[in-house]
Amino acid sequence: MRALTLRRPAERSDSIHRPRFLGLTEFGPHNIIYHEGRKRRADSIALPLNGVESLLKSAKLCKRCGYCHDRDVESVEICERCKARLDGYNSEFPQRLLDMPTVRTQPRERISSEEEERVRSGYEVSTHYRFQTMPEDAQAVGADDATLAKLTYGPAAQVWRINHGWRAHGDRSGFALDTQTGRWRQQQSALSNNDDDDIDADAPPLTGVKPLVQDARDILLIKCRPSRPTHPWTEKAS
Repeated sequence: MRALTLRRPAERSDSIHRPRFLGLTEFGPHNIIYHEGRKRRADSIALPLNGVESLLKSAKLCKRCGYCHDRDVESVEICERCKARLDGYNSEFPQRLLDMPTVRTQPRERISSEEEERVRSGYEVSTHYRFQTMPEDAQAVGADDATLAKLTYGPAAQVWRINHGWRAHGDRSGFALDTQTGRWRQQQSALSNNDDDDIDADAPPLTGVKPLVQDARDILLIKCRPSRPTHPWTEKAS
């Protein structure tokens, strides 16, 4: 992932490169970046010629196992992985996932206390996955033949990382984006006197936008045996 370090007119522009999973948060909306001794803020994205709509997608996410359903999302009702019902309790349905393009940054001399708090708290980020074909589970057993863990290996699985919003705000409502300029706009509830965002009542921003990065990775899911029989099995990915 790339971030352009747009400088003053008399200076040369440069760019910063990061692996996409790291860039999701380092180049996240309104994040403060320290580069070559300067503070910069990620304030906009580079829009494609055919508009921001070409970068948006939706998905249904299972809260029980983390599986991602990005096909027939409006009609899918049962998780393909764990068979849980994908209702309002067991799933999320973000409809404005933004496949992160190149990011633009601007020099930032002053940082408000609210911005410092947001950066300190970080983002609310979740990880999801989707198999190429549904694999079979294996088991790790102990000396007494008791199952210690259930293992699932998925070669070239699709791994998604989603930025749901600032953790300090306590919600997962995403971000606001100006679809004409690509500039990240402040949520009305988060505006402070030190913010320099232009608020144009005639051009309301697109809200609920959640940056997304994805990659194909070999993954291993480990579902550990509960310490007590009454506790549910816990699944971890590596």
